[in-house]
Amino acid sequence: MGWIQESGAWKSIPEPLVPVYVSTTSIRFSGIDLTSIFPKGTRIKFTQTVIKCFYVVSAVYSGGNTTLTLFAGSDFSVSNAVITNFNYSHGLAYGFPEYFNYSPTWLSSGTQPNIGNGTIAGRCNLIGRKCSMAVKLNAGSTTTYGSGNYSIGLPINANPFDQQGAWFGIAHIRDTTVNSYPCIVHLEPNINADRTTYIIITTVPNNTLNWTPTAPFTFGNGDFFWMSLSYEIY
Repeated sequence: MGWIQESGAWKSIPEPLVPVYVSTTSIRFSGIDLTSIFPKGTRIKFTQTVIKCFYVVSAVYSGGNTTLTLFAGSDFSVSNAVITNFNYSHGLAYGFPEYFNYSPTWLSSGTQPNIGNGTIAGRCNLIGRKCSMAVKLNAGSTTTYGSGNYSIGLPINANPFDQQGAWFGIAHIRDTTVNSYPCIVHLEPNINADRTTYIIITTVPNNTLNWTPTAPFTFGNGDFFWMSLSYEIY
């Protein structure tokens, strides 16, 4: 089925090899270095009353133990409980979610906006180190808009690989019943590894025209912003 069961895979320690809880986003294998087994993007699943699925974001060997940092967005978290039926896969695996949901942050270089009774939702997946994400933001009647240039928080921090590196995505801002505006989403991870750097309105040939509370129009109730972006995780 594309899964490799952990039990019995390593003969240097007693079977079965069982990880333990460290935090809601991490687990630990004691007494062994398993970092080569869990590259970034490895899919894992285990049982804590219910089956839980995660991506491996990092594997660190320290003090004789291997600690895995995991990501499942808002869909799953590690409980402080016994872990059973641990499995991992380096490729496609039956039953693994195609996407995880996550809760994006809507940020600004000035006073922060607040979604109020509007909605903001995101989802993402990993293929190796490549994260693909999508976000939908719909303003409501109690949404407040702050000031400054807007940006969107990432599900997993980007790799700040060099001073010139950048990733680009696309976005759509809609002034309901009036106009739509295409945008370029710019992520420059050496500046902001945890959020997009700019959201640039492409209908105006001026790279200083970013998405703000009043550009390309006064954002308000019923208006929306949708985006997608792929980038390399840290």
